[in-house]
Amino acid sequence: MVRAILDGTKTQTRRVVKPQPCEGGRVRNLVNEFWSVQLGILDGNPHGEWQDFKCPYGKVGDRLWVRETFYHETDFHGSPSTWYRADDDTFPGMWKPSIFMRKAQCRIVLEITDVRVERVATISGWDAQNEGVKPGPIFDETADEMWKSEYRILWDSLNAKRGFGWSVNPWVWAITFKKPPTPPDRATE
Repeated sequence: MVRAILDGTKTQTRRVVKPQPCEGGRVRNLVNEFWSVQLGILDGNPHGEWQDFKCPYGKVGDRLWVRETFYHETDFHGSPSTWYRADDDTFPGMWKPSIFMRKAQCRIVLEITDVRVERVATISGWDAQNEGVKPGPIFDETADEMWKSEYRILWDSLNAKRGFGWSVNPWVWAITFKKPPTPPDRATE
């Protein structure tokens, strides 16, 4: 997915809403000056109260820094060097998992341009394409369904073991982003 961000084919990401609304609940997207998105949950009660949830990933205009698998070393002169696995996964270095990347080693900064809440299975073919998936050799489906099918495979590979597989159809934060023109030192965690 880092390669898809670098080549510009990935401009969206989806993350599971936690906690998930109760069965029978409804969700609506609202935007105001305090929240990036208001997630209202009406737990089966038509006269119940809507609850507001702030997106934990940020609001429109916020910047995110992307962690990726990397290798960092300092030479005997004290000059630091960082290599990224997305550029060359044949590098013989000792790759470090992305969770250990420091902000100073980050090379990709993204600016949030839209935040909304939806069910994962309601993704459109266009949005699946913007998730950076590449369609496989599927010839018996429409183009829209082909993109969704590829995204479903990716989604399940990342989320099914955690109990949020495609068949569960969880509510997700759908976050759209772009690469901003300013340097990465403005990124937020």
